[in-house]
Amino acid sequence: MIRSFAPRPRGTETHVRKQEIRRKKVSREGSAGWCGAMRQVAEDTDDDIEEPYISSDESAHGADLAELFRVKPSPDIWELDEIEYNLRHLPLAEEISSNISTGHYDETVELAANVEDGILTAGLWACWHGRSSLLSKLLKLGLDPNRTDDAGRSCLHLSCLVGSEECAKLLLEHGADPNMWDSSTDRKATPLHCAASAKSLACVKVLIAHGADVNAGLNDRSPLHYAVLSDAPVVVKALLDAGACPDTPQVFTETPLHVAASLGSASCTKLLLDAGADVRAAFGAGRATALHLAAEDGHAECARLLLDHGARIDLANVRGQTPLHLAALAQSLEVVELLVGKHADVRARDSDGRTPLHGAIVRGVRACDVARALLAAGADPNAADNFGYTPIHIAALNEFSACVLLLLDYGGDVTLRTNGGVSALSFIVRRVPDVIPRYLGKLDDAVHVSEQEIGDVDCELVIDFRPLVPCLSRGEAELLLAFIEIPSWDNGELRTNTSSWQHDIAAITIFFCWLELMMIIGRFPTFGLYVQMFTTVTVNFATFLLAYSCLLIAFGLAFSVLFSNYAPFKLPASLVKTVMMMSGELEYEDIFYSNNTTQSDYPATAHGMFLTFVLLVTVILTNLLVGLAVSDIQALQESAGLDRLVRQTQLVAHLESMLFSSLLTCAPKQLLGVLRWGALLTASHTRTLTIRPNDPRENRIPKDLITAVYKMVASRKIIQKSIKHNNNYVFRLKR
Repeated sequence: MIRSFAPRPRGTETHVRKQEIRRKKVSREGSAGWCGAMRQVAEDTDDDIEEPYISSDESAHGADLAELFRVKPSPDIWELDEIEYNLRHLPLAEEISSNISTGHYDETVELAANVEDGILTAGLWACWHGRSSLLSKLLKLGLDPNRTDDAGRSCLHLSCLVGSEECAKLLLEHGADPNMWDSSTDRKATPLHCAASAKSLACVKVLIAHGADVNAGLNDRSPLHYAVLSDAPVVVKALLDAGACPDTPQVFTETPLHVAASLGSASCTKLLLDAGADVRAAFGAGRATALHLAAEDGHAECARLLLDHGARIDLANVRGQTPLHLAALAQSLEVVELLVGKHADVRARDSDGRTPLHGAIVRGVRACDVARALLAAGADPNAADNFGYTPIHIAALNEFSACVLLLLDYGGDVTLRTNGGVSALSFIVRRVPDVIPRYLGKLDDAVHVSEQEIGDVDCELVIDFRPLVPCLSRGEAELLLAFIEIPSWDNGELRTNTSSWQHDIAAITIFFCWLELMMIIGRFPTFGLYVQMFTTVTVNFATFLLAYSCLLIAFGLAFSVLFSNYAPFKLPASLVKTVMMMSGELEYEDIFYSNNTTQSDYPATAHGMFLTFVLLVTVILTNLLVGLAVSDIQALQESAGLDRLVRQTQLVAHLESMLFSSLLTCAPKQLLGVLRWGALLTASHTRTLTIRPNDPRENRIPKDLITAVYKMVASRKIIQKSIKHNNNYVFRLKR
């Protein structure tokens, strides 16, 4: 390609190239990765919600995130300001630059020839402005094409950097080194690097024709790397055809394929893949593959090319995130649908236990669309991360009402709690209360009428209880059997040198163990009434005994004084003996008329006190206690039905708290999944109930409930007919 490099105003090709460098610099300063996007979930959480979404345990390793996610790289080798700064500090730089800009080449040559290093200054400025005619004159005056500025940049570097093919040809014809690095210490680029960065195919071909090394700097950034950064497919193809290696030998180094996938250059990606680029190569501390980067930035076409060339769809990075995690977090519906269509695991978990569905609802731009695609592919709406947060928690926390309703439609459970004990329903009430009426409407929609008319005798109402029990198939029975069938250990050892305290502890332990067994049996509805009778009477008796304890103590102390020669009445045994006498164990003959006593041992006071005890305690208090127990039992029998339901509810709640305790999070996930799936306490066919409201024999649910359901369905029918009639009327008016 032949260019004219006569004096040109601003806006020429070289100037346009410099302006492009400036624009890329500005855009680069404003670009950043999505580091910390998941941590924006709970910044505005209410003070009364105890547990934040990002806990201290999770944020402990947050300082390393800067190493895991990178800023987009720049295609520029050097900053434009840096190059011009070095050029302006050369001898006679201002005068020479001014003359070149105005086209006074003869004055420039004369000025440069009379000053030491003036020819070098003029040569560098001529190459920087792409003035091939001036460069030709300077070369005839003895300009060394391999001399450099203070940063080690030669005239050939600057010519290729601005894409001047004519200047590059002149320099190469006069002995310029096409493989010369910019400096001995920094070694950023050769002229071929500069030409690739400038997207100058002509300069690239000229350099290759003169023996430029296409794999220079392969361990860091090769010319191919900069060609991909500049999104120059024609330059990429030329380098690959010349033998450029599409990969780097260093492990975990950024390859050209990583750059192409990150920038979304489908043409460069295809060229690299066709040349044999390794799709398995991982980059940086984050161990991200090209597919991770394409998914992270939402480049669907690049992701499709990578998958077609064998990229692993479920490969995780250092944080356990698959490409689907990153695509969902970036809310790229196109990439999500592509990965789901290729059978990506929608239930994969990262190191924090989050699924792609968690990431899809972090931001509200396209949260519902991405979440719907994941849910349709089988994502679990109730999957909790390591901190107990489900997607519903996050959606409610971010005030995404539409996402909350979507998750509820797919079986989301509002009763699930975080590790801090906060339920999803609490978040919904506090952050998105507008969801509550629509959620209650779902309960009304669970009542359906059969094909018969509402007033027909054979009319049937179908009541679907599944909205009330969204997590019915969690596997309670199987998990409970696993606990029951744990084999006992046979490692007993007979010891005879036990001390007395061990007997005491053993006796107390045995007593409380069997007492606890009785209380556990009382959780079953069949035996619960009897155990509740026992506990109620026991509590009342304890209260009764406490109220009259002063009377019992008074008799115990009095008996210890009056019957001091009788062993059972010695303190403190007299207090226990007094309580025993309440049951009728008076032993009157043994106390007053035994062989060891006489009438003089016990005066009339002793007889009177004993008689008083019999009347006040044995007769009055004992009968009062019996009457109290009878009244309690009658009250319990009257409320037996309600109490049975309460005990049944308590039993279910107890089982759920045990089966889904946080202590089981350490158990194998697959084992828990199998057990919870099998422990279905209620068969699937019993989740719905079909009743006949017009049948007088219908007695499976209370009559008032049947009446309420009937009225609700009837009113719905009337409203639907009214709407249909109004629509027909409006249609006739329009005609």
